[in-house]
Amino acid sequence: MSRSTAVLLAVFVFAASCSGGSSDEPSSSPTTVPTSITTEAPRAAGPPADPVDPADVVLHNGTVFTANAEQVTAEAIAIVGDDTETLDLDGRFVMPGVIDAHTHPGLFAILGTEETNQIPDGSLEDIQAWLADLAANTDDLILSGASWPNTLFGPEGPRKEWLDEVVSDRPVVLYDESGHTQWVNSVTLNLLGIDANTPDPSPGLSEFERDADGEPTGFIREFALVPAAGELFLEEAIVLNALVKESVDGLAANGVTTLMDAGNLLFHDEIYSYLAELEASGELPLRYEGSYHIIVPEQAEEAIAEVNRLRSDYGGDRLTFNTIKVHLDGVLEIGTASVLDPYEIADAGNGAELLSQERVTQLLLDMELEEMQLHVHTVGDRAVRTMLDAVDAARAEVGGPLQTQVTLSHIELIHPDDVARFAELDVIANYTPHWHGEYGETPSSSHRFIGDERDANKHPASVLEAAGVTVTYSSDVIDAREFDRISPFFGMQIGISHQDPQAGENAPVIDTRHVPLSIEQLMLGYTINGAQQLQREDELGSIEVGKFADLIVLDHDIASIDPSALGDTEPVGIMIAGEWTEVPS
Repeated sequence: MSRSTAVLLAVFVFAASCSGGSSDEPSSSPTTVPTSITTEAPRAAGPPADPVDPADVVLHNGTVFTANAEQVTAEAIAIVGDDTETLDLDGRFVMPGVIDAHTHPGLFAILGTEETNQIPDGSLEDIQAWLADLAANTDDLILSGASWPNTLFGPEGPRKEWLDEVVSDRPVVLYDESGHTQWVNSVTLNLLGIDANTPDPSPGLSEFERDADGEPTGFIREFALVPAAGELFLEEAIVLNALVKESVDGLAANGVTTLMDAGNLLFHDEIYSYLAELEASGELPLRYEGSYHIIVPEQAEEAIAEVNRLRSDYGGDRLTFNTIKVHLDGVLEIGTASVLDPYEIADAGNGAELLSQERVTQLLLDMELEEMQLHVHTVGDRAVRTMLDAVDAARAEVGGPLQTQVTLSHIELIHPDDVARFAELDVIANYTPHWHGEYGETPSSSHRFIGDERDANKHPASVLEAAGVTVTYSSDVIDAREFDRISPFFGMQIGISHQDPQAGENAPVIDTRHVPLSIEQLMLGYTINGAQQLQREDELGSIEVGKFADLIVLDHDIASIDPSALGDTEPVGIMIAGEWTEVPS
């Protein structure tokens, strides 16, 4: 069966209520399937209708979660062909392949993984001692590391002089724990020509902290460094490629059969050219939805053309390009997220946004002529409102619902008046459940900027679920510190418990004002809802007739086990398009 065309030519889901045959002994012939089950495989869209080798697997004697609202559970699945092989699941659990609706294999590679680059917790002096040791033991032309705690310094951040005291002969770039700020030495600023005359790419959002004379202090917010640095800080291609492969292989091994890449800064070609090579060699282990990542305002003008270029240059059967990603605001930890009420810290203001509501509205109207989705980073409640207003205005202009599916990610804060608007405007909400344990921190690192009340009301995923909003879930892993969090089942565990298991048995329970997510909500959010986000629900996300045979086999029923054990779940079988990549033993 070819990798590119293997699909569910016919799927028969035997429910306990079906008569005319035993699900324990499914027939190898499709003619004996109960007559109440259709043998048609209609498709609204999908792979070419050319003749293909038929699939030939029957899975039975297990528990099947279909993610199909018409029949949520079943006893067996038939992917029927001429010579059907019967596989006894021996009580195992089957579900659709996981769709990770927001993650970053490219950033994982760009930010690197070397253990020597992990900054220790501690004081400024501890960081300086670590940097001195790194400089003495490596001949790298650029010294980089992650991640220093942003609470270690005031809102104005650290200074270049503190790094200059240790390293003054080569560039130093250190990332904070949020991944949204950098701390650099004077050599770095001089090398890149960044001085008092250098404009901020997006004032209030991506910008250089400055002293009273306008000189950069060495503290850089969001992505201001990226356009200036170009490819200077990228790893060599051989290293970059190996890390991309490590990331996609790790996701695939944890049951992810489709992912949405939420952006690679300005390094689209560096990442996607390698992924296209992986697909060409048959080594891309999952379906990969790429995106064009807007981090500076000028990119909005070229975004649609760039998605089309990426499609033309790198698109394939598994590697697809239909998404524009806008980094609309920043993060609460450093006061760059766009919030309705001012930050608690004096003169911190309300954060900022990359694009105005009017500009986003125009982008949506332009996208109506294309087959694309818009995925938007929105942490603060003002950014969320800006996007909802933009969708509302675009719908008014076209006189009805948009063809473009809009998804807002993160939504750490939301005003109560905006909750119902998601469903009314057909906007999807995307969350990263492993954030809901706040990495075991009480109070969280955003606490100093937003205070007790707002900090206790973050991550309102269950509020949106209760309002009938379509919610998707994801890992959003960007570097080595979080690589062990790529498992969707680890995310499910924290989504239910609001406790970070990596912080120990006595980890604090976070966000207690919000009802924990249910396992059913999480399973749907990681499957059919993710397919809706990608506008591929006719192909992916559930076990139904006519869809791709993307499914995973688990050795236990995740719907019934103790939620505290969810994080240890590992697939024992993985199938993509009817082809086993991991065969159940």
